[in-house]
Amino acid sequence: MQEWRRLHVDEYRRRMNNIQLAFDAELLVQHTLHPAPAVTANMGWVQVVANGLDVFKEYAVGDILAFLGNSEKEKRQDCLARYADYAHAQPEPVRNGPRVAGVLFNKNWNANRAQMMHNYITYHAPRQVRYRPEANVNDTPTITDDGPVTITSQGAAVCTEFAFATAHVLTAQRDGGPRVEVVSWKGGNQMAHCFVIVGRQPFIGPANKQGHLPPKSHWGPDCVIVDTWLAALGHKAAFRINEYPYPDYLSPLTVIMERPSA
Repeated sequence: MQEWRRLHVDEYRRRMNNIQLAFDAELLVQHTLHPAPAVTANMGWVQVVANGLDVFKEYAVGDILAFLGNSEKEKRQDCLARYADYAHAQPEPVRNGPRVAGVLFNKNWNANRAQMMHNYITYHAPRQVRYRPEANVNDTPTITDDGPVTITSQGAAVCTEFAFATAHVLTAQRDGGPRVEVVSWKGGNQMAHCFVIVGRQPFIGPANKQGHLPPKSHWGPDCVIVDTWLAALGHKAAFRINEYPYPDYLSPLTVIMERPSA
């Protein structure tokens, strides 16, 4: 139905005009009576590239000072040290590719753009960061060659860049698979957070007039949220809907870029 609506707009409108409301209502009733079975295929598909996603745990978060509370407390000093190394490094760390300007909200899948974003946020060589931790975990530690703590920093990004780079890791050189969507919370020029949704089911019901995704209750039992910005802040990278630590970020959402399912 969604493909018919998208590809044959005039025919869909002509044939559904007088019955659309009743039809949508009946579909919702049947969807409630016959829910999709709980499966784990999409999480398994994501976990195939878990190593590539886990690398983002060693990236600096460029806006951590504005979102310090989103970081895991036990990882906060590591996160702040990576940021301090990135922010004050002279010369600036060499990246694997040039800067990618802007984000296009046209939904068209662009694998090249995702790869370029991944290359830009990744350092050409991992950086060894040594620091002296602070007693207060919210204070930025001192970067020093004789620091007692040594960590690795692999790159630096903000959430938009993380999301596009994540899309690259999930899909590069992989044929088929579930739907992959780069999404923004609040969308448009007011974009506040970006991440990736894997395996969201087509929505059965009226289209949202604002262009937002339907509520998370309609995403399907096997939908996976991949948020490597959170991974870089000390969390894991892939979540089931009900375990995502910031549910307020899940509505309203706008799709930035989408790769349909195979």
